[in-house]
Amino acid sequence: MADDHADHRVFVQFASANGDVAGAELDVAVGTSVFDLNVLVKAQLQDSLSGEADPETAREQLHLRRFAFYLPDGTALPDGLSPQSLAPYSTEQTLRITYKPQSLFYVRPVNRCSATLREHTQAVLSVAFSPTGALVASGSGDRTVRLWDAITTTPKETLRVHRGWVMA
Repeated sequence: MADDHADHRVFVQFASANGDVAGAELDVAVGTSVFDLNVLVKAQLQDSLSGEADPETAREQLHLRRFAFYLPDGTALPDGLSPQSLAPYSTEQTLRITYKPQSLFYVRPVNRCSATLREHTQAVLSVAFSPTGALVASGSGDRTVRLWDAITTTPKETLRVHRGWVMA
């Protein structure tokens, strides 16, 4: 008798925080993990991507997204559909589970150069931003550190005090 809840099942329906239903009701096992809930909701959301302007990119972004899940009373499901979390709910009715994205932003890859800092005479070996983000410091094989305005990319100052390559 390793798992008393192995054959207990519940009908669930996924809905966004706005109340939009992701798909049809699903019959799932009590004990389904958060990972498996993510797989299920992504499969249901995948069907709605055909109307997107760029469905391939939308599918890729959906694949990378992770969701958190909540019961109707707002209780989070950090461990999935555990018997303890489902105890207050009837297995005779469909359980509406709200899904919310855990991150709402995407980091897009840099695919073009937006500015070039041309004052160094040898390779740039290190770059750092100032704490405010207003300045960029670049160190080079020409033994200089150059300070640049981060917005305009204009040179501000050249420091010529190093005896060798500036590596950091």
